[in-house]
Amino acid sequence: ARIVYRYAERYFQRGNEKANSVRDDAENGVILGMEDIYFPSGKTGMYEPFWLRTFRFIRIEVQTKEQPLRMRRPWYRESAYPLAPKSTIASPVTWVEHLWEISLRTLQLCMHETYEDCPYYEQMQFIMDTRLQALFTYSVGGDARLVLKALEDFHCALLPEGITQNRFPSAMVQIIPSFSLHYIYMLHDYYWQTGDANLVRRYRPTIDAILDWFDRKIGDSGLVERIGYWEYIDWVAEWDGGMPSAGKVGPSTIHNLMYACALQTAAKMNMATGRSQVGEEYKERARRILDQIEQRCWSEEQGMYREGPAFEEYSQHGQLWAVLSGLCDGDKAKQVLNRALDDPKVLKCSFSMAFYLFRALETAGLYERTTELLNPWIGLLPLHLTTLPEPPTE
Repeated sequence: ARIVYRYAERYFQRGNEKANSVRDDAENGVILGMEDIYFPSGKTGMYEPFWLRTFRFIRIEVQTKEQPLRMRRPWYRESAYPLAPKSTIASPVTWVEHLWEISLRTLQLCMHETYEDCPYYEQMQFIMDTRLQALFTYSVGGDARLVLKALEDFHCALLPEGITQNRFPSAMVQIIPSFSLHYIYMLHDYYWQTGDANLVRRYRPTIDAILDWFDRKIGDSGLVERIGYWEYIDWVAEWDGGMPSAGKVGPSTIHNLMYACALQTAAKMNMATGRSQVGEEYKERARRILDQIEQRCWSEEQGMYREGPAFEEYSQHGQLWAVLSGLCDGDKAKQVLNRALDDPKVLKCSFSMAFYLFRALETAGLYERTTELLNPWIGLLPLHLTTLPEPPTE
């Protein structure tokens, strides 16, 4: 005999598995996904996998031979970090609480001994994702223990050349250089939430190593140039592998602005922990990067920052990081963000980078525009999700 346990987060549309269909449509859908195969011995037995399985639906396929097979109803134990939500939300608008519940469940199921993206597929802790999960954790309950562990994990992911792995713990090394910058932002978040200056001192050498790695990538242009590895920023359809196209021919505006933001963030932490001279150095290095971006990448005609010097492409990413880095503020910040939102030719942020777009709008005094940007999340609710996808089409 042969028993197949098939685990799935959703029902897929028959013949068009990539369609963004209703997740619990059992009548028209089919369960596809990872599977365990069990061969009964002919005696009484119990099957339990050696590692957790993630699912919303299970399909059990049984094939018998000469003898009959009796199965008992399966049961499962739920395993997750003991997150204790203390925050609540209420609104007369029905989608608000519904979206909150789905978001909270997504967070809970992506927390075990580490944060994860996600429990069904990678089951690994990525720096960019973890920073956002950590901020959500602070908001819902104030429990910073798993954040503290994540900061140590990513510190241990530092490679001898001065850059971190983008995910850790992991048996395979993978490097997305921009994720190391997210580590610096994440450490500052922790300091902002807890005031723990000793932890900042503990990881200052890691900050120095990351920023010096990027500094060594500065070329004759005065900007960070080809950085190598996986130059991922965001899942943008027009970019190959999520990498800004400008980076293939020269400096990437986005990478440079993110680097400048990391220098500014590191300056704050160094000055708060007794290293004012280092803090001033980082501020000056950031200023030099921003000066070059202003001179080389600003388009007066478009009223926005190009994706690179003489590279005529524009993205919401370039504009939002210009605002977050302080390269533009006041009326100019409003101008570039409004154009980035209104011009259909401007490349759009996906779900993960939308957090930074919201922060830029908040910084520029345009937070009311976030209302229209929530529509992609609201539009998922008729699909009967219980957790949120990474891109909206999954």
